[in-house]
Amino acid sequence: MRLYLLVAAAIVLACGCGSVKGGRGGDDEVCWDFDGDGHGRGCEAGPDCDDWDPDHFSNCDDCAAMHEEGCACEADESYGCYDGHPATLGVGVCEGGTRRCVEGQLGECEGQVLPEMREECGDGDDDNCNGETDEEWQCAECTPPCVTDGEQVPSPDDPGSSGLVENPDGPGVVLGHSEDEAGYAWIANSDEGTTSKLDISSGMEVGRYAVGLTGSATDSPSRTAVDDHQNAYVANRAFDGQGSVTKIASADRYCMDRDSDGEVDSSSGPAPLALGEDECVLWTASVGGANAIPRALVIDYGTVDIVAGFPWVGCYNEQRFYRLDPADGEVTGQVDIDVTPYGAAIDGTGWIWVSGRGSYAIQRFHYMSREVEEAIPVPEDVCGGTDPYGITVDLENRVWIGVWDAGGACRYDPATGDWLFVDTGGRARGVAVDGDGYVWASNDDEGTLYRFLAEDGTDLDSWIVPGVTPIGVGVDRYGRIWTINHDSNDAARFDLEREEYDVFPVGLAPYTYSDFLGFQRWLVMPRGIWVRLFDRCDETEHDRWLDLVWDTETPGDSYIIIVGRSATTPAGVLSASEVTIARIGPEDPDVGAENLEIVFDSVGVDLEPYLEVTVYMMPGTLHPVSPVFRSMQVFAECSDLI
Repeated sequence: MRLYLLVAAAIVLACGCGSVKGGRGGDDEVCWDFDGDGHGRGCEAGPDCDDWDPDHFSNCDDCAAMHEEGCACEADESYGCYDGHPATLGVGVCEGGTRRCVEGQLGECEGQVLPEMREECGDGDDDNCNGETDEEWQCAECTPPCVTDGEQVPSPDDPGSSGLVENPDGPGVVLGHSEDEAGYAWIANSDEGTTSKLDISSGMEVGRYAVGLTGSATDSPSRTAVDDHQNAYVANRAFDGQGSVTKIASADRYCMDRDSDGEVDSSSGPAPLALGEDECVLWTASVGGANAIPRALVIDYGTVDIVAGFPWVGCYNEQRFYRLDPADGEVTGQVDIDVTPYGAAIDGTGWIWVSGRGSYAIQRFHYMSREVEEAIPVPEDVCGGTDPYGITVDLENRVWIGVWDAGGACRYDPATGDWLFVDTGGRARGVAVDGDGYVWASNDDEGTLYRFLAEDGTDLDSWIVPGVTPIGVGVDRYGRIWTINHDSNDAARFDLEREEYDVFPVGLAPYTYSDFLGFQRWLVMPRGIWVRLFDRCDETEHDRWLDLVWDTETPGDSYIIIVGRSATTPAGVLSASEVTIARIGPEDPDVGAENLEIVFDSVGVDLEPYLEVTVYMMPGTLHPVSPVFRSMQVFAECSDLI
């Protein structure tokens, strides 16, 4: 259930919501609407000249100069066009076409000839438009100066991989959580200004990090959120002071060797390094004004360029969410809301739901379009109270809140507007959902963990927590339930099959009840990652990267994005610019290739001897299907081998 079949239960999504979310356009054509404004490739409303900006679909800034598809036009207008990499235009068989005005908007590029994915060997043409015809390294066995590490068949056990399992129908991987996959619980210790990192398999504390602007109780860290690489963001409330957000890397490969000594200096247990000395604490950024109180924290589904997602932090006293750049914490956007944000969760269609404790309401906004809907009051006659606390979203995109002033949890269904109350007999603070259709709630006033069916609130069961004041609750990828116990300074892990707990000490006054394991975000939108570092010879100026070749399958409207980073050293790759090498959708062939030099040159990024390739796998939104990643091969030219 928690492997390949979990995808089937998780994908019931709407059109045009999130990063490359498909929906139905005319007939059975897929509507590719990135920014949620209804316009895009194949959409009934028409094309979009800037599908990352919901405010513009026909009047984009570059329309006058670029004449892109979707730009406004007059009936008799037409322009030359070419959708391939500019460096390939006029090379080999590649040639431009014509973009004509159709019903007031420029249409598709007609008559163009784009590069083939692979050279058609023996035809005497430069089919992939790289300036070479029937090149030996493609059309025969790779022999010097061509070099390759051979075909790379991905595995869930490869370092840096996450959200993947073995392909049940052959070689490669599909979406799912492996039983052997590493993961962490990120727990904020509010009374000492640190965050603990616990290995979910052993429960061992494998790192503790000073966070915030002072690394002390003054920063009062609380909510944490986990991205696709299992890196953590921490919201530091700093009551009456300057609040902030801290980002912590999950593994050495994401850390920064600031002193360039070839090693990563970082905590490996319950003893934190001094503030600013840990090279896995990537950055801390001030957020909001004085006493803004950053509390709610959630990560969106990203964009084609930032696939791992952007963190959003809600400042309680400002009633405002800030979107931060994952690279450095710089504010890149904001959304004002009507409630005081206490917790946040994202659903499978890209809406971010907010629990407004003290505002007695919930509210949502869309991370792409920034649309804010009206706040929804919590009905006391149904929920037994009105003050929402923890928040999560189930597999049907229904919103669950713990109700502070009532003895249970309450559910809101945005499809019907109906509420449902589940009486647990004790005050619910944290809430979480699992992959089996159950909701879990932690009741701090009686020290109890509750479980019931998300569908109708039945099958209610409970277990006493071996800890004092359980506030947060979360589900890990083994299906075990974690509670964060504030007054006993520990975390309890509950194994339902054994009906037994394991207890692990953390820092002072742990206060995390957000998605501190990263499972909730993955559950409603499964995503997988595979990473590999390649290197080539670097002896002469003629040494260079050639093609990257892949074998994939993208059924339904699932898709795969391949990005690369290149540098002169392995450590330098970590801070290098990301370049999108390929986006593989349902209309693309299973076997494809891109010339790395052309791709990197087209965006002005240098290719160096070390190349890191990351493959992001995204599920279908119209059908419960996973993409398949079977293999990859990278070719280079080493002149000293001639």
